[in-house]
Amino acid sequence: MSTSYNSRLIDKLYQENDALKATRIVDEMIEIGEAIFVYPIYSAYKKFKNTSYSHYFISDLTELASKEETKKEAEIIIKELLEEQDIDSAHIYYLVEFCIKNKYNVANFQRQAEI
Repeated sequence: MSTSYNSRLIDKLYQENDALKATRIVDEMIEIGEAIFVYPIYSAYKKFKNTSYSHYFISDLTELASKEETKKEAEIIIKELLEEQDIDSAHIYYLVEFCIKNKYNVANFQRQAEI
């Protein structure tokens, strides 16, 4: 994809105020799979954190963490999410597999998940 198209897609995501529509934009970003989309998706998660769609953004970030082109950036963000004290219990489901697969502080995260 062209830089111009990717830039417009990011802009469209930032301007979107509807969480469901934002998830559709992110779906297209995931298909393209470029590292430039990782932080905008994280920003969308923070913007829509208190909606019923927020788990989609976490799921997308874990998917990006499984792709070689976006792995490094996505893992940094996921590790930040795992450190959040106020993480929603519904989001934990999407992060457990990442923790196990990457041997990331599973014991600490499990204790947090039990709270």
